[in-house]
Amino acid sequence: MNSAPARLNADLIQQVIQSFPCDGGWQELACSILRPDRAAKRSWTSVSAELSGQAGLYAFLFPRTQFSRTFTFELDGPAKRKIPFGFCVEDLPVVAKDYFVAYVGRSANLLQRLQWHFQSWEESTAAQVRKALIRCGYVRSVEEAVDFMIQHGKVVYRRMPGDENVANRDIIEVALWATYRCPFNIKSER
Repeated sequence: MNSAPARLNADLIQQVIQSFPCDGGWQELACSILRPDRAAKRSWTSVSAELSGQAGLYAFLFPRTQFSRTFTFELDGPAKRKIPFGFCVEDLPVVAKDYFVAYVGRSANLLQRLQWHFQSWEESTAAQVRKALIRCGYVRSVEEAVDFMIQHGKVVYRRMPGDENVANRDIIEVALWATYRCPFNIKSER
């Protein structure tokens, strides 16, 4: 099966960036729906049909009121050096009623990538939100980080399927990260 070649679509890129986080195909997901009860596994049934196998972009948003005014944590710098990094939540752009954009990502499979963010055992780039919450001192463990995400976070996502959108997704991710100065992105370490 031949797929369309990846190519840049400047109009699409601009439209997706300008409509972030709540128009132009962006959808919102309250992380709290992922915990029907403590004893059960997290339920993804409400979003699995929508996201399974779908490529696209996503972002984690948190209310500014859940974070102290200024906080710092160490970033993993070149040669495994720890670099202090600090920012003031009040200086970050506000979106969606006093939320800030903590992290922006892209994936060829949105459902799988979002599930990885909530798994307490997976140590990968999908652990960046959890790791940052621990590094900031807001939580002490991976389990507490996942609970914090479920209690306070929301995810916005936009499907952008197809190989032809690979480059578009990459550029949009970087543009959103740069625009909203997402403190939990690993790109902050570079």
